Amino acid sequence: MIKTTFSYKLIFEVLAAISILFSIIWSVQTQKHQDEWQKKVETLHSLEARDKSHISAINKRIKYINDSDSLINIIISDTALHNEVKKQLNIFEDISIGYNIGVYDKYVIKRFMGTSFIKFNKKMQPYILYTREKNQNPDLLIEYDNCVKALIEGVK
Repeated sequence: MIKTTFSYKLIFEVLAAISILFSIIWSVQTQKHQDEWQKKVETLHSLEARDKSHISAINKRIKYINDSDSLINIIISDTALHNEVKKQLNIFEDISIGYNIGVYDKYVIKRFMGTSFIKFNKKMQPYILYTREKNQNPDLLIEYDNCVKALIEGVK
């Protein structure tokens, strides 16, 4: 009788331990999913809150310029436009840093602003290269370029 009681007690303790283990695993998984969802929400809020006036003003001025030298000359000859371009590139650089280090959710960035983000980078490449050379800093706006490359390759 004692052996049977001991066996039942052991079985119940093992089942309790397994139950606790599954509860811990379930809690960790649930927290992970909640953290991922929160990251998506925070990314979306950050992107929605950004000032879009810079990019609108820039695009109106440079929309039809396709020549690299003309683009650079127009930007650097117009102080207001030049300031808007620098502000916008800095905004995109900051977003890119968040993207590249995983602070921002990559899927949300891609869906929310991927196309315009990529197009602006391609349009501004002559100016970005000019600025790197002028400042003798090959890493200037490199986070933005790296982010665009990752978006083009696709979010995995």
